[in-house]
Amino acid sequence: MSKISKVHDKVAKLLSEYPESRNNDNYLFRLYAQIYYGMILPPIETIVSYETISRVRRDFQSKGLYLAEDRVAKARSKQKQEFKEEYKKEHAPKAVGM
Repeated sequence: MSKISKVHDKVAKLLSEYPESRNNDNYLFRLYAQIYYGMILPPIETIVSYETISRVRRDFQSKGLYLAEDRVAKARSKQKQEFKEEYKKEHAPKAVGM
């Protein structure tokens, strides 16, 4: 089972068992971190979302500021391409028999 499939299954389980997580990605992330990594995080209302932090970093880097090291940029690019290929394989439309 691929890493994406494992995450997919874990997120599906959380969404099924914790309906509030369907409404709030921060809550879903917090649950994931607590249940699968044993992390204890502060109350959800006090946490800046991972997405917000990531978006700000990307904004800086799109302006040429605080760029990642070359090795990290190459690894990100490679990982992004691998993820796209794996996702396409796992979520390709299925042919329907006529």
